[in-house]
Amino acid sequence: MRAVSPSLSASARHRATPRCASRRDGTDAPRVTLALKEWHAACEALRCGRQTVLLRKGGIADDARASSFEIRSTEFALFPTNFHVDAALLAREEAAALAAGAAPDMKKGESVTLALVARVTGAWIVDGARGLEALQKLKSYHCWSDALQQTRLAYKPQMGLTILELRAYEAAEGDVATLEADVERFGGCKSWVDIDPWTPTTLRVCVRDEDFVERGARLRADLEALDATDVLAK
Repeated sequence: MRAVSPSLSASARHRATPRCASRRDGTDAPRVTLALKEWHAACEALRCGRQTVLLRKGGIADDARASSFEIRSTEFALFPTNFHVDAALLAREEAAALAAGAAPDMKKGESVTLALVARVTGAWIVDGARGLEALQKLKSYHCWSDALQQTRLAYKPQMGLTILELRAYEAAEGDVATLEADVERFGGCKSWVDIDPWTPTTLRVCVRDEDFVERGARLRADLEALDATDVLAK
């Protein structure tokens, strides 16, 4: 896994594509030791191929001195969490995912299943002052409604908005990782948690190669218009 400095990336359209479109076999199996905590509706959108981007600023428990979101690794698991928000603040598909049920809650003694591995294929930062402009220009790439954008941008307004383009892979049933409830270890408003090594041997890509390339090209053109800083190019 390659660690990078604080970064930002954006993504592509919510065009649904068949998951399991292709496969990575055991020879390419990653050894995952880190998980990014992300709202479960966004995880579902990545799994189903509706989006290939995450927008981040950082958690309350993250380093308050950081000027942007810290990317601790370019390959990690996605840890689904609950984010309490009215469904009216979400795009239609994500509102449906919210209505379908919440993520497991370790505070209630529930274990969390890790089934998604993500690889960062692009990372950019947009200046905090242009955050709303960026969200409006990139609105086809993410699940935040206009109302939710205002709410999220109000958090750490001076911090740049990090845009992560992710290639998401879903582990086959029986090849997932299970985290037993441990609030001390995994709880709290922090972005990253260390996990015991997980090496899924069968991973199915969530967006077809050709679709991912097409979405990425559109994304990069839009980010160039926003004068976004390419973190991975540093």
